[in-house]
Amino acid sequence: MSPLRVGIACAGIRLHPWQLKCVQALMAVPGVEIAAVLDVPESKPEGRTSALYRWWLRRSSRSGPLMKQDASALLANHPRVVLAGTNLQEVLRKHPIDVLLQLSGTGLSHAEAGAIPYGIWQFIHCGRCAISNPIPGLWEVLQDEPMSTASLQAHSTVPERCGVLREGYFRTQDHSVLKTAEALLEHSALWPAQVCRAILSGVHTVASGTAETPSSAEGASPSNSDMFQLLWKEFFSAKDNRSGSTSSEEWNIGVLPHPVESLLDESPNLNVRWLPPPAIGQSRATPFGWMREENLNVLYEKTQQETGESVIARLRPKRDNNLKRSRTVLETAGHLSYPFILEKDGQVYAIPEQVHSGKVDLYLLDDEGTALTLVRTLLEEPLCSPTLFQHEGRWWLFGTAADSPDTVLHAFYADQFEGPYKPHLLNPIKMDIRSARPAGAPFQHAGGLCRPARDGSTPGGGISFNRIMILTPERFSEEIVKSMDPVPGRWSHGIHTLSAVGEITLVDGMRKLTDRSQREKDRKKKHNAS
Repeated sequence: MSPLRVGIACAGIRLHPWQLKCVQALMAVPGVEIAAVLDVPESKPEGRTSALYRWWLRRSSRSGPLMKQDASALLANHPRVVLAGTNLQEVLRKHPIDVLLQLSGTGLSHAEAGAIPYGIWQFIHCGRCAISNPIPGLWEVLQDEPMSTASLQAHSTVPERCGVLREGYFRTQDHSVLKTAEALLEHSALWPAQVCRAILSGVHTVASGTAETPSSAEGASPSNSDMFQLLWKEFFSAKDNRSGSTSSEEWNIGVLPHPVESLLDESPNLNVRWLPPPAIGQSRATPFGWMREENLNVLYEKTQQETGESVIARLRPKRDNNLKRSRTVLETAGHLSYPFILEKDGQVYAIPEQVHSGKVDLYLLDDEGTALTLVRTLLEEPLCSPTLFQHEGRWWLFGTAADSPDTVLHAFYADQFEGPYKPHLLNPIKMDIRSARPAGAPFQHAGGLCRPARDGSTPGGGISFNRIMILTPERFSEEIVKSMDPVPGRWSHGIHTLSAVGEITLVDGMRKLTDRSQREKDRKKKHNAS
């Protein structure tokens, strides 16, 4: 197989950490050859920049994601061409390339991209051209936007159109530009290597992307007033984080007497029957269930709020809302949650989230529902919210990365239920704070597969329903068809999980307790009922 010749365009050989990571990831792909390094003129923002912005930029560039590093050793063995005053076509005759990745700088004409088979690739950060505004997340923090976006676009000879090769949605973090920029840049840096790997594997459609109108560069930099507002927000955000929150979260489990697919109706019935509040200092969340002798059984995450310790416990909700005492069925040295349940050949299996162990394990529930026994390890790496399902003759294991649990989705597949599980060609297959992390088992709806996922873009979260369009070992595509807020009522401040059990659906919900008044009301209500 012929190598994939990649050219890299940058303004000098001092690169940001994410750009270094991007180049290193490309070099690590078997079959990729760095054919040339094009030294292009440095881009400058349009108009004058404010004094406060220049000061902030100098201060922020001393460390972290905005600090440049010498890349001469990394690029030493590759041809370097100074493009200033030189026609790109002349360079390409001497150094043929298949794709040109523009990391920084200017001076490249998309009209000249016709001689490059896969075009000119360029990062667009936060809806603005990264070349004219090198600070992803700055405007998002200023405007209190919960998400920051990034994309990798391929430009060809048609200036009005581009192909979006990869796209991601990331949380705007704690009113911190640098935290937001670091997460967004570090993750999106892997995209060129992912697309190159797909091209070398014969999946050329990935290099076309989704046709869109190119994002226009916005050259205006923040004013002194903007920067003062930014510094004010960052100061008070840091102060709030140091002082801590005055409210606590309490989670509970509810039973919706309708199938999970009914939630996709235009006006679904949300009459959830909530279990009695948990004991003071405890929480119940991420429920999964099964039926035995017409009785509902539930595994869930039982958490001690003061210590943060959690175990997997079982309970049996009754129609009169009375509960038998919950029983612990799995306890380890670390945090346990999301006890995903799968019924197969008359047996009940569980796959809990156990990031501390560094792996994904499969457990078998005994006939009495009192203990989980380890069967085998499915994956030798941790996943958040591991979810196993069958689709078109293969078994699929979805879950998010431990270091980005709400944003970065990975997929693995196997021919057999027990494995071995292989990574998807495009892992991570999705980066989206709105719809990456699994929130329950996928289910059939309208002739297709619908995957519920957590929406982490809002406080407390919501649920996004994704219709899976394409799922093969080499390709993946899904689209959000509906978003759902937490269930209205007493537990309406958050939701993490939807779990189908036949014709009913288990949900969880959160409420915020700012003082002990609500707990005292619950205690009196429970005492009077007894």
